[in-house]
Amino acid sequence: MNIVFVTRSYTKKGGISRCVAELAEKFSQGHHVHIFANRWDEVLVKDNISFYKIKVISWPFFLKVLSFVWFGSRKLKTGSFGLVIGPLGDVASADILVAHSCHRAWIEIKKKDPVERLKYWLNPLHHIVLFLEKSSLKKGKYKKIISISRLTKNDLIKYYQLPEEDITVIYNGVNTAEFTPGNKNKYRPGMRQELGFADTDILLLFAANEFKRKGLSTLLEAVALPMQNAPVKLLIVGGDNPGRYTGLIQKLKITEQTYFYGPRRDMNRFYAASDVFVLPTKLEPFGLVITEAMASGLPVITSRLAGAAELISDGETGLLLKDPENPGELQDKIFQLVRNAGYRDKLGANAAVAMQQYSWEMVKTEYEKVCGGLTG
Repeated sequence: MNIVFVTRSYTKKGGISRCVAELAEKFSQGHHVHIFANRWDEVLVKDNISFYKIKVISWPFFLKVLSFVWFGSRKLKTGSFGLVIGPLGDVASADILVAHSCHRAWIEIKKKDPVERLKYWLNPLHHIVLFLEKSSLKKGKYKKIISISRLTKNDLIKYYQLPEEDITVIYNGVNTAEFTPGNKNKYRPGMRQELGFADTDILLLFAANEFKRKGLSTLLEAVALPMQNAPVKLLIVGGDNPGRYTGLIQKLKITEQTYFYGPRRDMNRFYAASDVFVLPTKLEPFGLVITEAMASGLPVITSRLAGAAELISDGETGLLLKDPENPGELQDKIFQLVRNAGYRDKLGANAAVAMQQYSWEMVKTEYEKVCGGLTG
């Protein structure tokens, strides 16, 4: 079978790009894979995967997304490449649209805040993304939709009145070879020494590129609440601006407990060095960092508003927040794990076992079933 994967960026960094790259590599074992992308990581280039450069207009910034869809559509019309699989928002049409999120749902949340509502109206990128999302979901623009969570599926039905039978939920996979409990013995001592932490320190890990939406402020407030002098440290990894939180950190008097590391490519080492992963997100269509942490044997605390939370059995394979903006509730969950090493170990071990059924090989099998239904 010839399969076309469309993605603006083909790398193993970020969310959508990593999902496409992992899935394409699995499909290339038995299928001929074509990648339509604006850029790709050269280390991921393989003989059994064909790459096609899709140009973009880089300026003004909002035209980058629109031009990629335009030029990508024209390129697809130049030949018969095979079954087209593309992320919602990155393609004008596709045989299979993959909904990694519903932008309309996020905009509705943003508009509840007067400042965020103003930013929405002033930012043309939001309007372009909404236009692309709405137009590609029209009848005839797709044959099937794959949603990465029930959360996103419900949002698509709510905001675009799509037939439920058009949407199949297939959760994202996790690279269980890269993210494994075995990394703890392999990396933990050296990584802690490199970062300057003692073995007795309890390290909370937060990883995101959008600190506000992922709930960093709430986490900082939770860390500032009394924890009976437990040696808790907060590690923050991601590409957002830490300067926006300097004032809050100083006000909460947790400067010596808070550490920013910027974007990293060695997340497996950070998971191995940490004791608890925390992501009190206000909205997360899925959250690869959640399943990566779980596969690494870390106990996870996250919001029920994360798509990956659908894979967590509360109290057995992780802890789920009812209100991600309640620092008191979050502090209580953190303290449950801080004071009980046995419970931390139990949750982490259970989480790692649970993630074994979500390898990318298994995800590929589910995708093949959908593809077979379209070609058979």
